[in-house]
Amino acid sequence: MIMKKYYQILGLEEGASKQEIQDAYNKLSVELDPKNNDNLDFFKEEFALLQEAYKKITGNTINTDSEPEDIPKIDEATDNNKRDSGTKQVYENDTHVPYIFNSDSAFDIVQKYREADNKGKLGLIRQLNAEKYDNDVFRQALAIIHKPSGSSNTDNKPNKKLSKKSLIIILSIIVAILLFIAISYLIFQNKLENAKAYIAELEKIEFQENEKSKNYWEKKFIKDYPEYETDNTYIDFKYNALLKSTITSDTLVSFIFFKEKLEYISYKKQFFECLYHNYVNSINYSNHYKKSSNDDATYPLPELREFITKKYEINNIEFDYLLTLAGKWDKFQKKEITEIDKKCITCINNYKVNHVTNYLAIEEFKLFVKEYLKNKKLIENGNKSIEKSYASKFRAKTRGMKSSLLNKLNRKIIINPLITTSKDNYTYYGSYEGIGTITYSLSKKVIDFTHFDDLVNEIYADYYSTNSLYNGAKPYSYCYGSANSCSQWDCSEIEVIAGNSDVLITIKKSGKVYRHAYIKAYNKYKFHVSNGYYNVYFYYGKGWDPRKVLKQTTCGALKGGFVSNVSVGKDQSLYLNNQIMTYTLTVINNGNFSPVTSSVYEAF
Repeated sequence: MIMKKYYQILGLEEGASKQEIQDAYNKLSVELDPKNNDNLDFFKEEFALLQEAYKKITGNTINTDSEPEDIPKIDEATDNNKRDSGTKQVYENDTHVPYIFNSDSAFDIVQKYREADNKGKLGLIRQLNAEKYDNDVFRQALAIIHKPSGSSNTDNKPNKKLSKKSLIIILSIIVAILLFIAISYLIFQNKLENAKAYIAELEKIEFQENEKSKNYWEKKFIKDYPEYETDNTYIDFKYNALLKSTITSDTLVSFIFFKEKLEYISYKKQFFECLYHNYVNSINYSNHYKKSSNDDATYPLPELREFITKKYEINNIEFDYLLTLAGKWDKFQKKEITEIDKKCITCINNYKVNHVTNYLAIEEFKLFVKEYLKNKKLIENGNKSIEKSYASKFRAKTRGMKSSLLNKLNRKIIINPLITTSKDNYTYYGSYEGIGTITYSLSKKVIDFTHFDDLVNEIYADYYSTNSLYNGAKPYSYCYGSANSCSQWDCSEIEVIAGNSDVLITIKKSGKVYRHAYIKAYNKYKFHVSNGYYNVYFYYGKGWDPRKVLKQTTCGALKGGFVSNVSVGKDQSLYLNNQIMTYTLTVINNGNFSPVTSSVYEAF
């Protein structure tokens, strides 16, 4: 029983191997060493028990050099009693030892350990060591308990005051740092003052050089272009250019961690030279559009205007319109950038580069004008022809028309014009380097004669809407004759009784109109015919228009017809032999005659 307790102190089962005993001892001797645990009495006792258990199990002598002097020596007899009764008391009866439940977590066990006194802590660790191989929570709690705690060690150590020598060293370092900062600042201030002085001198030198450049190029401009001395160009050169040449720059002065930004006034290099060339290029560009008073000077664009207006006899307004179609004057100049232009483009905003005359564009513009005016002439001639045709048609259609009807017709034409315009589109293909592609359109007049005929017919239809012929009239006698008699013995009769509508009857024999007559509503008419086969046609309507052309026949235009409610019908082929055929043109029940639909072209 005693040996079993020794094995339990090492956390082993009885009968463990030598290697397991040695490993357990090595591990626990480090964990329980009082030197590693603030020399607490609890760890001194535990360490002594550990050594005794190791000695009893192995019989080896332990090096006492590592054993603290104040670890209590356990006498063997006493120890035997302690093992038989004291140990049992610690595990079972000692009220100072906290009791561990199987449900306790590692945190709960550690908390009980921290709240116990030294004797309770000793008993708690013995319990954990005895059962740690069978319980992972106990092993985890032991690991937390034996882990060195910086805060607890610190709390148990006496506060040490800094020595005088350490204080002197710290103060010396602080003084050195402050002295370094002060010296650095003085050096920085010196550099800053030197930089300011240098900038002031630099500004003075650059100002003088800028003034010298301004005076030189100003004089050169007046010498080369004296006519512009009172012009706004020269005024801008003299008074505004200096301000435009100024730029604000900055530089950074620094030393270690001190720094400051300094601004200074500078001037654009070659500014006035570029300004001179900008004005010269602008003047030359503008002169392309002016007529020179100098006989020696030639400016091609004014000459182009004069050439076009005289050759094609057009005015300046039309020339300007053609110029707009071509893209204005800009097309007739092209950029020819010089070396000085390349430098000055970035120096001056909206710098005017050198331009030269684009002679290819001028020649192509001449060809364009020629083509445009040719197409325009064709359109104008076509429009005149349309107007002439309209006038002729109008006279023919209104000949003999009453003035009241003519006025009505003119009012309708104003509301719905007979002549309209459409656009004919054209494209002139110039070269990319020249004038480029030009698109334009010309207005062409168009007349709708069908609409014109409709308007005239509408006027007459309104006028003749209540017109009627007398009963028995023969309006087409000039073409079909007016005969209506049969003196031979083989004669028959065809009688027609009109209903509520006027009707014109045509009787065809062998495909030709044999008889015809106009019968007013609610009247009747009798045709006398010879025996034979006939086709009878019924041409109904309202309002008789003597002008209306029904169709073209072998005897010319067949004029005269109804204005509205027009319809045409016919009877089936009819054979008469000394008989009388009567047609009653009213709707009755159980009638014996039902006309078949026909047309004007068939009836006449």
